[in-house]
Amino acid sequence: MHILQLCKKNPYPPADGEAIAILSVTKELHKAGHEVTVLVMNTPKHAFNPMQLPPEVKALAQFEAVFVNTRLNPLQALKCLLLNKSYNIDRFVSAGYAQALRELLQTQRFDVVQMEGVYLAPYLPLIRQLAPKLPVVMRTHNIEHVIWQRLAAETKNAVKRGYLLLLARQFKTYEQTMLPLFNGLVPISPLDAQQLTQMGCRQPMYLMPAGFGEEDYPFSPPNKDLPVSNICYLGSLDWLPNQQGLEWLFTHVLPLVRQQLPNATLFVAGRNAPPGFLQRQLPGVVMVGEVPNAVAYLQQHGVVAVPLFSGSGMRVKIIEALALGKPVVCTAVAAEGIECSPGKDLLIANTAEEFANNLLKLLKNPDFCNQISYNARNFAMQHHNNTALVEGLTRFYQQLLSP
Repeated sequence: MHILQLCKKNPYPPADGEAIAILSVTKELHKAGHEVTVLVMNTPKHAFNPMQLPPEVKALAQFEAVFVNTRLNPLQALKCLLLNKSYNIDRFVSAGYAQALRELLQTQRFDVVQMEGVYLAPYLPLIRQLAPKLPVVMRTHNIEHVIWQRLAAETKNAVKRGYLLLLARQFKTYEQTMLPLFNGLVPISPLDAQQLTQMGCRQPMYLMPAGFGEEDYPFSPPNKDLPVSNICYLGSLDWLPNQQGLEWLFTHVLPLVRQQLPNATLFVAGRNAPPGFLQRQLPGVVMVGEVPNAVAYLQQHGVVAVPLFSGSGMRVKIIEALALGKPVVCTAVAAEGIECSPGKDLLIANTAEEFANNLLKLLKNPDFCNQISYNARNFAMQHHNNTALVEGLTRFYQQLLSP
């Protein structure tokens, strides 16, 4: 098959969950013998030059990039507010991207179009106009309106909370209008699939959680040579839910851990840190910033902390950690969509006291830490092997193409 993959951001380097999820599927489709063309939005936030991709990435697909200016525009935001339109969606509407898509559809033959996220949905009418019989599939990395609803619930400022609720309502209206129009949906978690059904989506679905390539994630149990008090965090530092979770970890959890383990140290890594964030001086916190290789970073550390109270979809960073055999402590929201056994494959905690106690349980008990590590790896191998997941995706596409 020839698959056209539409992305709102550059999937390389795979430095965040969305990029990892996109590139891992591109890689497996190529490995399975399919031809892939990737049309990427080259945004100010995720700028890149396709000509500078490493040879092994260039070999996976035909990469094309179009600049799309997604910088915040207060006047356009106000216009969308007055028209009750989603400005978050409007930022990704581009005449240049539409023209590049038009040229691809007019000059090449595709079997399936795979959109990576609801932000690409504005381009569905153009595809229907130029190729009315071409199956178009939406891969929903998140249910976007749920993220904004949860952000609003965690926000104390009444004005900001009201605005976030408005964004959530706009997103929900847009998702309920657009998502049922696709030929197929590929949700990333069972909960997301259930929410899509509740929104009126009745078309075929293929549940495809985040996966990993076994060769890219070697088993890396906690190293006995690591300091006993080594904790790490990895996530996009410009994403509001991550910022909220980290502040909670800094303020409420780490002090409890350090009461019993004074040398406990939290290493914080991630890209796009807000101005001044990495310069903060906090007891027991080492600000690492952006790392060139997420796998290498996780391998260098012991226990992984994932505090999250809003969001949707699946936390790809948790899947990465489990695949490497890293013990994970996370909140229930962070673990949503991951059908593991709490207390066996990872540890879940929703209060500061529970979170600190679970971290201490792992840091103080090497045997328990190792058992969680082995369970985590086994779970990832059974449920998140990318080769098996993409084989299922290919069968799903073949069914859509059947007369």
